[in-house]
Amino acid sequence: MTLDHKSIETIYSDRLLKGTIHPANENEEPLQFIKSWLPMNKEEKILDAGCGNGRYALAVANAGNYDLTAIDLFESIDTSSLFRYFRASIDDTKLTDSLFTLIYCMSVIFYLPNPRTAMSEFYRILKPGGFVLLSAHTKYSLFTLDRKVQRAFGAAKHLKGVAFYSAKEYTDMLSAEGFQIVDVDGYEMFYSPWMVHKKIIGAFRKVFGLKQKARLTVVNCTRKIRPAWLKWLYSELGYHSLIVAQKPDVHNI
Repeated sequence: MTLDHKSIETIYSDRLLKGTIHPANENEEPLQFIKSWLPMNKEEKILDAGCGNGRYALAVANAGNYDLTAIDLFESIDTSSLFRYFRASIDDTKLTDSLFTLIYCMSVIFYLPNPRTAMSEFYRILKPGGFVLLSAHTKYSLFTLDRKVQRAFGAAKHLKGVAFYSAKEYTDMLSAEGFQIVDVDGYEMFYSPWMVHKKIIGAFRKVFGLKQKARLTVVNCTRKIRPAWLKWLYSELGYHSLIVAQKPDVHNI
């Protein structure tokens, strides 16, 4: 059974909203991915769709005086007065048509029974020529096998009922909603010694009830110069796929 909105809110309130919220670390791959697509004109509107505790939104806001809005299922989060927040689901934002130049949705879209409902909503609220950035678990990666094993034994409660899709399935869904696929990539294809160490420490913290630290992903500086075949490999086998899609600009059709 897929988690409903209330269950997701409860689980992530416990996981994300306790203690002081800090901006995402500059070395995190997802943040670097977002920042590489930020508009030059800081008056353009940006949406963080499914912002969690606001780590990425805070980091983006600190990167410049962007017109940034964030949404999620929580009643409220700490915005540090740097961006707007309101409660909404990513597949039913109630926002105005053709409002945003950039939407980023990090590790959220797979919670929906049908991801296309959010993609359709993103298409509606994006300006023509605007971009959507998605990150999501990859169907065939070692990390997802690990996730499925944990879930089978009662752990990973936040992934209960979640369906895992391939990058190809996500891009097919985006294309079906009218988007043009701009780039497909991913990050962290294998467990590094550093990641194994972090996993052991994380298990130790769980056993002894210690506070979990935010997960850090180290930037891979080669991502921008990877050949297409290697990008495809990372998109299908990595920890997360990274997908960029564009709403066609009516003036260029």
